[in-house]
Amino acid sequence: MINIGLNLEKSAFEAIEKGVREVNNSKAFKDYLCFVSKFHQYSFHNTILILNQFPNATCVAGYRAWKDKFNRQVIKGAKAIKILAPYQIRKKGEDDEEYVLTCFKVVNVFDISQTTGEEMPRIVKELEGESEEAKTIIDAISSISEIPIIFKRKKEDFFLSSGARGYFNTKEEIIVISDELDMNQKAKTMCHEFAHSILHKDGGGDISKKEIEAEALAFVICHHFNLDTSDYSFPYIATYAKNIDILKEILIDIKDIAHKTIEELKIEIYTKSVRTNNTKPIILTGNSSISSALK
Repeated sequence: MINIGLNLEKSAFEAIEKGVREVNNSKAFKDYLCFVSKFHQYSFHNTILILNQFPNATCVAGYRAWKDKFNRQVIKGAKAIKILAPYQIRKKGEDDEEYVLTCFKVVNVFDISQTTGEEMPRIVKELEGESEEAKTIIDAISSISEIPIIFKRKKEDFFLSSGARGYFNTKEEIIVISDELDMNQKAKTMCHEFAHSILHKDGGGDISKKEIEAEALAFVICHHFNLDTSDYSFPYIATYAKNIDILKEILIDIKDIAHKTIEELKIEIYTKSVRTNNTKPIILTGNSSISSALK
């Protein structure tokens, strides 16, 4: 017997690799990389500081850099992200021998979402519209998630008001999703943050790897349930996956969890359909045994 579910998952992983390759070869992506190359590469410790204060930070620069290099202005009232900048001072020891002492001072930086001005190159397209597939995914993930999922408006949450579509708070163990997204984008964002909650509970690890894992898992879930997120997912993954071989390794690592998660979602969708006497629930195409039970 052919396992349709596994074939769908395999095609999803193949689509990710093919899609990322196409993005990498596009002019839009090359323009984006040229833009990103102008930003300072922060140390590991400063990266942690940035993400602790602004989890969805993407492109970060100082007030003057935004103005002089990118022709953008920091929005009035934007809360600065505090990082440490090194500086050196020369001192003399007891034997009059001069030495250099490295010190650190606190400086302010801001994320691109906290600025306005000249248009920046964008390769990720936000998903629009609504669909039964998206509604089904949202309901199913809300049911199986061990982490509470809440929806907020931008004005109710600092990170959402700063441009985040959603986030997983590891300290408070809660997932927050913007309630102002179109339904299709909301479903995709829920999948992404849900993926973080099951893959990255400790909050540590390589940031790029975690983002690739979360978005890849989100794409595979949505792909299985007939919600196409490729316009968003492929460019998003490409911005973090600088090497196709590394991407392949990451995709291999998450295959088992992808299969397990999809099975849990299918069971939840089937169970709900039985409770509501819906004899024809949508998009349960993956597992032949479950599908046959619905006929």
